[in-house]
Amino acid sequence: FDFVPQERCEATYRFPFHKIVIAKWLLNLMQAKFDDIHVDLVPNSVDKNQFYAGVREKQVNPTIGFLYAFTHFKGVDITLQVIKKLKESIPNLRVISFGSYMPHNFPLWDDTIEFNYSPAQDKIGDIYAQCDVWITASRTEGFNLPAMEAMACRTPVVSTKAGWPEEAVIDGYNGFLTEVDDVGALVKASETILLESNVVWKRYSHNAYKTLENSSWQASADMFEKALIRGIERTKNGELKNN
Repeated sequence: FDFVPQERCEATYRFPFHKIVIAKWLLNLMQAKFDDIHVDLVPNSVDKNQFYAGVREKQVNPTIGFLYAFTHFKGVDITLQVIKKLKESIPNLRVISFGSYMPHNFPLWDDTIEFNYSPAQDKIGDIYAQCDVWITASRTEGFNLPAMEAMACRTPVVSTKAGWPEEAVIDGYNGFLTEVDDVGALVKASETILLESNVVWKRYSHNAYKTLENSSWQASADMFEKALIRGIERTKNGELKNN
């Protein structure tokens, strides 16, 4: 990030520690830039009791949802441009959002957006489940948990290539991926899903849910425990020393 000292941050990646990362892009970064091939990947998961939705139909009015955040790298400015263009081709588009900050004076904010301010945790799954598409236009992400939560609630995802979606979203299967800041591509991808027939949309929805079939906090916890044990063994073997 621009607001942190880059060289100091990168120095931490060179410490003689066993590294554990949450996404494949970080694993690739550690290998390519820092020449560390012994990194463990332990992905996040979701509580499937909280983030779950049963099989459902496509909404009567095409509905798109997004997470509101004011930080630049979250790309909400891009999302709002996408929504403005989508309303030209889909006049009855319904837009839902939630966030922990009120969108006061945010440029391009559309007052017709149904905004949920700091909803209770047990209500967030219901928000995802009201959407035909969950859109995320982040410029960078460590992970992007809302995209995973949306998929757990059977909602296809349209996302930029940032964080977890880049390794989980498959074009035409459970959503679509686009390049960062590409408004046109995000509009086209969103339209593709929003304008599909109910039968085809349900296929996207099923595939989104199926994407997380083997994901659970228990599985992630087991992987994390193994990663810690591996780190201990590497330390005992003298592998982790300052050069």
